[in-house]
Amino acid sequence: MPEEINYTGSEGERLVGTEVRPVKRVSWPAIFGGTMVALGTMILFILFGLFIAFAIGSRGGMQAWSVIWYLVTAIVSLYIGGWVAGRLSGTYDRRGAQLHGLVTWGLTTLATAIFLTTSAFNVLSASAGLLATAVTQTPQGQAAAAQAQAPANFTEQVMRGGWMLALILFIGVLLSAISSWLGGAKGTAGTTARPS
Repeated sequence: MPEEINYTGSEGERLVGTEVRPVKRVSWPAIFGGTMVALGTMILFILFGLFIAFAIGSRGGMQAWSVIWYLVTAIVSLYIGGWVAGRLSGTYDRRGAQLHGLVTWGLTTLATAIFLTTSAFNVLSASAGLLATAVTQTPQGQAAAAQAQAPANFTEQVMRGGWMLALILFIGVLLSAISSWLGGAKGTAGTTARPS
């Protein structure tokens, strides 16, 4: 294996032996690795939080706990995923590592949104099927369906949930960028590490 030596050419090049090679800018394995670590950490924390929520027992306590715990879960998992992506990126500057963390944040957010949307659709479909069965089979169900209406504070709950989601996403992108910057390789494009 040729030994890499110092070369202070353009930012996107490195010297290997006597050959100038371009520096790889994006490491998809690092991004996917960071995403998998973030999603795995998220699943682990959510399952742990569910056990605590069931131990709490009261409805008000469970709601407060679930909001706080999901915020902590998202922050910790995105921080760890961003750090892993930055560390595995193999870039020489921290800006490149930081961009790997931001792409990891985006991919993790997309995967989480797809999962939540699919889960919510399945729950709503099953609930609608059960409700349709109850309405068509009993006169009491038909009367209850005629009187059913959306709760008065439904819009407030949706708005509160939207603001909470926006806050989680904003904090997550900041922490992914910071952690990938911290986890990124130290050095500059002009210096290279020799294999050990």
